[in-house]
Amino acid sequence: MDLKPTLKEINATLKKGGCRVSVAQKRESLYLQATFPSKKIGTKPSQQFLPLRLKALWSSLDEAQAVALRVNHELKTGVFSWSTHLGLEALDVAPGELSVSVGDFINAAEKLHKSKYLKNPEGGKICWLGKWKPALNKLPPSENTLLDEARLIRIIQGMPENSAARRDQGAILVQIGKSLGFNIEKMREASKGYGAAQLTPRDIPSDELIEDTFNKIKLPHWKWLWGVCSAYGLRPHEAQTSKWEADNWLTVADETKTGARRVCPCKSEWVEKFQLRTLPVPTQDPRNVARVASDAYERDGIEIRLYQLRHAYAIRLFEKGVTADLAAKLMGHSAAIHEQTYRRWLQADRIQKAMEGFSL
Repeated sequence: MDLKPTLKEINATLKKGGCRVSVAQKRESLYLQATFPSKKIGTKPSQQFLPLRLKALWSSLDEAQAVALRVNHELKTGVFSWSTHLGLEALDVAPGELSVSVGDFINAAEKLHKSKYLKNPEGGKICWLGKWKPALNKLPPSENTLLDEARLIRIIQGMPENSAARRDQGAILVQIGKSLGFNIEKMREASKGYGAAQLTPRDIPSDELIEDTFNKIKLPHWKWLWGVCSAYGLRPHEAQTSKWEADNWLTVADETKTGARRVCPCKSEWVEKFQLRTLPVPTQDPRNVARVASDAYERDGIEIRLYQLRHAYAIRLFEKGVTADLAAKLMGHSAAIHEQTYRRWLQADRIQKAMEGFSL
């Protein structure tokens, strides 16, 4: 029900009587709009919405107008309290703790994200849709719900344990929390997810299993993605936007997660064996291709995940004698991340090479 024409008349009457609070409709609910004190200590008042918990119905308008007058009086006399209207107990926010609304948290996220990608807005769009937005989707749906450290920790802990999602999305929530002044140590600890400690030999498919799985994939464009991720260790969105070079190297597009780079195949014979230069390429949006591909592989009864192909590529590079710094460049991440993720294989490789110099 659209009450906006009637609300315009009500708000004109309120304003004429000196009331600085107006009634607003958002979807099927009514809110009060005014310059409210910030929910975050030490920041200035700002225009915000206060939920009335009233449906947008004709029968709700008298009550909404009455509450607007009461809240206006509270604001004028300095007795307005968010806890009175939203309820700290229901929101799990302890008195005196730093807290912000979900709306303010999202605004801080947008501001922080923009500052990080001033020089690469296209890359920023991909990262926002791929990581930042999924992280923010974990927050409570109401913009007026208060967030404190304890609630943010519970949100992070609600993500799958030892998962890349908890690591990546949790880290984003930590960054935003830090920008707002939260104590982030416990949040950072909670966001530790998938990493070197969780990567085991069981996660690395053999070359034979990769080839056998390729033959089980039904649709040719998903065969192509599987083959390219296997042979080049690419992330799915990088594979889809890559370009062939004459020597069977691939050039990854500049607008991807880590920017432009050239990548060589390992194993090189897979380029011909998997017919990678002739199979069709998926047409999905690069931002969604990983999810759609995972669904397709699941329908084909395949349990290996695309990220496991990337790990297999890294281990294969070690076995071929490629140094860790060059492998990191080929895979599009920092040497530090490469060292952290593949430390146990690096150490094993160094030990093996050292032992080759001894005769026992």
